[in-house]
Amino acid sequence: LSTIPLSLSARIAGDLGSLDEPSLATLELLAVLARRVELRELELLVGRRPARLLEIVELLLRLRLVIEEERGRVVSYELAHPLIQEVIYSRIGAIRRRSLHRLLARGLARIGRLGEAALHFSRSAEPGGDEERDGGQVERPRAVERTALAKPGRPRVQALGAVDLDVEQRIEEVEAGDPHTHSSAERPGLPG
Repeated sequence: LSTIPLSLSARIAGDLGSLDEPSLATLELLAVLARRVELRELELLVGRRPARLLEIVELLLRLRLVIEEERGRVVSYELAHPLIQEVIYSRIGAIRRRSLHRLLARGLARIGRLGEAALHFSRSAEPGGDEERDGGQVERPRAVERTALAKPGRPRVQALGAVDLDVEQRIEEVEAGDPHTHSSAERPGLPG
């Protein structure tokens, strides 16, 4: 569909109006993430106590804004339909949307999802930033250093020059074989 039916948009707007701030923030985060997420990962990204997060998720399930999927012992959640995601995402103001992308980027980097973190870092970039003002010709010393020091097979995380310290630290931990890191086979959604 090229446009969202008004009845759906009105229903979602009504549901959003009934949500408290933590529930709305969780729903917005899911809309910005735009994919299925396991419960444990959602806990880490949202930063809420597990009991409170479960209350929020149960409410969103009752409102049929979110669906739950259980595969074996893994429980995951996602917005119930792409049109619902589109309505919620379009209702988030530009500054808040960038802030949510930045929050997700940092959280994803912390849990080792570097490629996805880079995508969200790029979406959190400020308009009129160095890249836009200088036509993308600005050299970033860290980006240049990372390219020069890159090893074959080493992930390169460059999102419009935004390289978070958590990402740098995560790369070093992975390369050093830190026991708290996970192989790509242990992380959902990544080929192992």
